[in-house]
Amino acid sequence: MKPFRKLSRVILTLSCLFCLAPESRAEKVLPKNAKPPAVSQTPAPISTPQASVRKRVIRREYASETRLKLVTNWFLIGGGVVNDSDGGSAGTTQVSWTPALIFSDSVRFKINLGVSGINLFTSETFLGFDGAGSFVFSGARPLLFEVGGGAQYWSNKEGFLPQVRGGIGYRFSGQGNLFHAIQVTYSRLFNDLLRINMVVASLALRF
Repeated sequence: MKPFRKLSRVILTLSCLFCLAPESRAEKVLPKNAKPPAVSQTPAPISTPQASVRKRVIRREYASETRLKLVTNWFLIGGGVVNDSDGGSAGTTQVSWTPALIFSDSVRFKINLGVSGINLFTSETFLGFDGAGSFVFSGARPLLFEVGGGAQYWSNKEGFLPQVRGGIGYRFSGQGNLFHAIQVTYSRLFNDLLRINMVVASLALRF
């Protein structure tokens, strides 16, 4: 009976040592108070072809909006009325070359160099020559707003007539259209004897 008891004790001792061995090895590898290393939860940015294309488009649009450019292929044709403080009135037709210096998509400086026939449908027709500069704003597309000044020379009068002018227009959509915009311009001409007003409706062409 005693040998059996001794054998049982030996087996029990070996079993206890076998069960405790993995725990002791784990304690040596990782202490009880040690914390596992932190893992970053922020995902790495993913670059996609669509995102790259979008960045290129934004850069191109910004460059196109801020690039200084001279445009020389714009013209105006139109007609209107002229009246003065004495009650006289006349019809007029105009053809103008309107080169422009473009600062951005919403601001440009336009030069107006034109010739007009005044009293065109009567026997007293005479010529008028127009030279003016104006700023054109398009803050609320497709509307255009213009303000500027210059001078006109009429063949039936001596000297130049200073003028101030303002206008409003509507710009058509599309970059390659022949018809660029329509506009109405009011000009006030200063004369020693008369107050002269001119209203002209014009069609802007782009070749």
